[in-house]
Amino acid sequence: MTRMHTPSARKPLELLEYVAISAGMAVAASCYMVLGLLAGAHTMGELVFVIVAAGAMCLLFALAIGEMSARLPSAPGIRTYLKRAFGDRVSLFFTYVLLLVIPLVAAVEIRVFLAALFPGASLALQCAGATVLVGFLAGLNVAGRDLPRTAQTVVFCALVALSFSFSALGLVAPAPAAVPAAADPAAASLAHGVGLAFFLYVGFEWVAPMARSPEAAQRAVPWSMVIAVLLVGAMYLSFGMALKRMLPPAVLATSGAPHVVLGEQLLGVPGRWALQGLSLFALLTTLNAGLMGASRLVYGLAREQALGRHASAALARVSGQGIPAAAILALAGCSLLTAFWVIAGDRAAVVAGVGAGLYTFVYGAFAASHLKLRKLPGRAPGFRARVPGPVYLVLAALAAGVAAATLADTLRDNLAGWSALFVFACAAALLSHRVAKGKSARAAATQAV
Repeated sequence: MTRMHTPSARKPLELLEYVAISAGMAVAASCYMVLGLLAGAHTMGELVFVIVAAGAMCLLFALAIGEMSARLPSAPGIRTYLKRAFGDRVSLFFTYVLLLVIPLVAAVEIRVFLAALFPGASLALQCAGATVLVGFLAGLNVAGRDLPRTAQTVVFCALVALSFSFSALGLVAPAPAAVPAAADPAAASLAHGVGLAFFLYVGFEWVAPMARSPEAAQRAVPWSMVIAVLLVGAMYLSFGMALKRMLPPAVLATSGAPHVVLGEQLLGVPGRWALQGLSLFALLTTLNAGLMGASRLVYGLAREQALGRHASAALARVSGQGIPAAAILALAGCSLLTAFWVIAGDRAAVVAGVGAGLYTFVYGAFAASHLKLRKLPGRAPGFRARVPGPVYLVLAALAAGVAAATLADTLRDNLAGWSALFVFACAAALLSHRVAKGKSARAAATQAV
C-alpha cells in the first residue's frame, strides 16, 4: 500500500514542467530503436510483458528516489543518496559507472537521430553530422543557453501527441500479411528483454536535482517521476505494439529508426516527416538537458578531487558566468568519440544493451540505498512511499540479476567487450578506494589541527 500527499492543486503548471523534464529525459529517439529491437525479438505477448515489467520496476525505483529526494532536497542525485547510505567508496563506484553510461547513451541517441534524418548517409556524412550536432549542443550549454522550461514543456507535449497519434494509427490500420513472431529467437529471452526495456525508462530521476525550491523537491518532483514513468510506459507500450503489428521482424531488428519507417508506411512522406520531427523533439528534451545535468555531476566530482588530481583540476574550471564549461566540453568530446565508434562499427544495438544493463545495476543500488536511508529518524516531509522494505530488497536483487542477464545476452562471446568492462570495474574500484582514503586522511589531518 502506498500513501503520498497530493501535490497542491494551485501549482498544476509547475508539476507539468517537472513531468516534462523527467519524462523528457527518458524519452529519446534511441528508445524507438530499442522498441524496434524488442518488437523484432519477441511475440506480442512477450513485448507487452517486458515493457510492463520494466515499467513496474522503474515505478518502484521512482517511489524510492522520490522519497530520497524529499528527504535530501539539495542532493545532486546518485552521489549523495549512496554516500549517505553506504559511504564514499560505494557512492563513487556507482557514480563512475553512471559516468560510463552517459557517453554510451549519448552516442546511441546521436546515431539514431542521424539515421532518422539522413537514412542511407555515408560514414563520412554521419560523422560530420555528429560533429555538428554535438558541437552545436556543447556551444549552447557553454553559452548558458539551456532550453527554457516552458519551451521544454511545449516540445514534450508535442512529442507525446505525435507518439500517441501514430500509435493509434498503427493499431487501427489494416495490418500487413502475417510475419514470423520473432526475428532472432536466440535473442528473445525475457530476462534480456526486461533489461533492454530498462533503456526505455532510464533518466527519469535526473529531475531530482532540478527542483527550484525545497517544497518542490518534497512534493512536485517526486510526483513528477511517478507520473513520468506511467506516462512513458503507456507511450512505449502503445507504440511498441504498433511497431510489432505493422513492421516485419527483419525491419525492426535492422532499422536504426523503425519509428520513421512506421510513419512512412502509415502516411507516406508526411508521416516520415512527422516522425523525423518526433526524433528532433526527443533529442531536444534529452541530449541538451542531459549534457548540462551530467556536466554538473562531473563538476561536483572534480570539486571533490574525485577524478584524479590533474583531471579534477582541469574539470573544476568554470566560465565567467559560472558555467562548468570544462566539464561540458569533456563530456561532449567523450560522447562524440563514442558516437564515431558506434557509427563506424554499427554498434548502436550492442551499446544500448550494455548501457541498459549498467543502468539497471545502478538502479539496484538506488533501491538498496533507499532501504538504508528510510531507517533514518524522522519522516520524509511531503512525500513518503509506504512500500514494505522486503519489496526493495527483492527489487535490488532482481535488478542485479536482470543487469547481469542483459550484459550476458548482449555481449555473449564478445571478449573485447567483457575485457573492457572488467578493466573499467577494476579502475573504478581502485579510484574510488584511493579517493575515499585520501578524503579520510585529509579529514583526519584537519581534525588534528
